[in-house]
Amino acid sequence: MHQMDIYLRPTPSIDCDNILIKKTALKLVEHQSKIPDKAKSLFYFVRDTIIYNLYVPSDKIEYFKASRILEMREGFCIQKAVLLTALARAVGIPARIHLSSIRNHLTPAKLKELMRGNLFPTHGYNVSMADENVPLLAAKTSHFTDIFCLILCFLHLGFSTAAAQCGWFLCQ
Repeated sequence: MHQMDIYLRPTPSIDCDNILIKKTALKLVEHQSKIPDKAKSLFYFVRDTIIYNLYVPSDKIEYFKASRILEMREGFCIQKAVLLTALARAVGIPARIHLSSIRNHLTPAKLKELMRGNLFPTHGYNVSMADENVPLLAAKTSHFTDIFCLILCFLHLGFSTAAAQCGWFLCQ
């Protein structure tokens, strides 16, 4: 088994073998040959067409299934990262989920009160291989955080070049 195989396999949540996931991913990358270009297309699709909604149901594992998230067209950071990971794997890009704690300084007052602060203990994002010649766990991977949709990027960051790139990080 190749060391990247684990990052290409389907799981109960990352159902990259689902027909809807596969069709969607293939359509999004049909005119691209380079992995970074494919990854960006998948990222922009998730960022711009899956509405960021922190209040979607999340109390059952089925709410974290990529094909369901794609059908529902909404989700929060972890759900969007699950979908992006499944889309990447569906087109042969090794990908995984990463969870971390973040402090969100844009947290709405009502949510801040409910959470007793602005610390989100489980922020989810996607880590994908940026180059077919570089291992996923090496320094050159793409870290995608797709928590916002494009309209929220513009609302919070303004209409700038930076806003158009909202959520895309390349760590080298």
